[in-house]
Amino acid sequence: MEYIGSLVYDRVLFEADVRLVIYGNGTVGRRLHAFLENNGILYKLDCICDANMELWGKMYRGIPIISPEEAVSKKTHCHFLAAGKYAEEQVSFLQKSGIKNIHMFLEL
Repeated sequence: MEYIGSLVYDRVLFEADVRLVIYGNGTVGRRLHAFLENNGILYKLDCICDANMELWGKMYRGIPIISPEEAVSKKTHCHFLAAGKYAEEQVSFLQKSGIKNIHMFLEL
């Protein structure tokens, strides 16, 4: 796990070479998107992954939405952002899939 805590204190998000994936496109995922946009780092977002297969292949505000399985196989270089009521489940899936750079936010 790379980071657990409040979104505003996660300094890694602002490092120059960090690429990001938001896990989930629900209310909390959209808040994460807004945070990245409001802080001028939305350009670091590679994609959003979501378990809802109806969203796969669609875009959210110009960002592609893919399956979690595709994300963990193609975006291993990225830092994954998990938050909300499914965060523990998301983190468990990411860890089982071998993802090391996971950020779980307890507060947004």
